[in-house]
Amino acid sequence: MLAFAGSASLALAGLAGAASPFLDVFGHLLGHTVPATAISAVALIWPQRVLVIMGAGGAATLGTYGVIALLGQAPLGQEPQARIVGMAAHARMPQRTDQGAGQTAAHASGPQGAGHLRIAERAGKRRRLRILSFNTWHGNRAPERIITLLKKERPDVAIFVEFGPNKRWLLDALARAYPYQAGCSERWFCSVVILSRLPIRAGGSDGRDLGPSPPMAWIELMTAAGPLRIYGVHIMRPIDGPRGHVRELAYLARLIQAHRRRGNGGLAFVAGDFNATRWAQSLRRFERDAGLTHMGRFLPSWPAGPRGWPQLAIDHAFASPGLRFTQARLGALAGSDHLPLVLDLALAAPLVSARQEPRNAHEAIRRGSAALSRP
Repeated sequence: MLAFAGSASLALAGLAGAASPFLDVFGHLLGHTVPATAISAVALIWPQRVLVIMGAGGAATLGTYGVIALLGQAPLGQEPQARIVGMAAHARMPQRTDQGAGQTAAHASGPQGAGHLRIAERAGKRRRLRILSFNTWHGNRAPERIITLLKKERPDVAIFVEFGPNKRWLLDALARAYPYQAGCSERWFCSVVILSRLPIRAGGSDGRDLGPSPPMAWIELMTAAGPLRIYGVHIMRPIDGPRGHVRELAYLARLIQAHRRRGNGGLAFVAGDFNATRWAQSLRRFERDAGLTHMGRFLPSWPAGPRGWPQLAIDHAFASPGLRFTQARLGALAGSDHLPLVLDLALAAPLVSARQEPRNAHEAIRRGSAALSRP
């Protein structure tokens, strides 16, 4: 009876999430509290089997989400690992430092370490784009596996969150394959970067340590229909501040709408760790207010690896009209407590060459510049 009352109360609170950000905290768990309520109700009907029913039902619920994540995840091959070992002569991984965002350990000495990755490309007349979005986790003890992940998935654009000062050496190691970079990896409170093979028109970053924005980075590619702005974000956890979580999503929606108005219906794409499931009213409201479409798949991405068996789909991607998801799936484990998203997009208008290219990608990251100028 207590189990039924507790799970039913949590489920009802989540369903009433539109009334209050505090109630909406429980909305993120509806995928678990609703099944728990149903299982508890069945257990009340057969009290003599209560332990068996509760145990089997709980295992089935947890197992279902884990299996969905497992089916959407491809294991990394072993061959790239040998290449990473060979990279050690060019790039040495530093020890993590807690001395602040302004101080980092050694950087890679050059771009040679990316030699086995496809080098940067020109936009040409492409109508397809692959984007990888990944919370790399500040506690990641094997960040070199991020390179392995890129070698396997070969994205045109990579969005990384929780990519702080302890991972900045990777930017140099990847500079030949991904020379167009923008973000705020030098600041622990921001720690978002976007890497691109394709020339970018502009780029920048923002974060809650500077104002109302969530930690984010952005770049612009050019299409025949106008600018395509790609955002990478890390939204506040609702348990850390329900109102703050809602405010950051509302700010992001306004930012995207402003970009689209300036660009006469400009294209927009956003991906990252939203710390929200699709059951939550906050995420549904963001999708509506930003005028975007969700990637359309339920992909439990957290907690993964050392944290457990993936249960919650809190990493998402959204696209504006003019962009269409042709694939959305999970990538392989890469040392994080999140699984990456691999997203393929079809563009209504082809990409064209950007009119501005970065003078120095790494300086652009350190400055978090609002625009990157031609050399």
